[in-house]
Amino acid sequence: MFTRHVIMQLKANSAAEFTSTVEKEILPIMRKQKGFRDEITFISVDDSEAIANSFWETKEDADAYDLAGYPRVLKALSNVV
Repeated sequence: MFTRHVIMQLKANSAAEFTSTVEKEILPIMRKQKGFRDEITFISVDDSEAIANSFWETKEDADAYDLAGYPRVLKALSNVV
C-alpha cells in the first residue's frame, strides 16, 4: 500500500465548503481511479489548514492519479485553497 500526504492552506471561513467539496466532488473522482483505497482528511483547529491522506494499492496507482485525477481535484478546490 502507498500513501499520498497533501497539506493545503484554506482560505478564511472556507472549512465547511472544503468539507462539502471533498465529499461531493473529490471522493467521486478518486473512487474512479485505479488502485484507490480510501482517504482521510483533517482540518486544523483554527480552520486554516487541511491535511489529506489518500491510500493506494501501489505507488504506480498514486502516480497515475497524480497525472490524471489530481488536476481535476485542484480545480474543484480552487475556491477554498
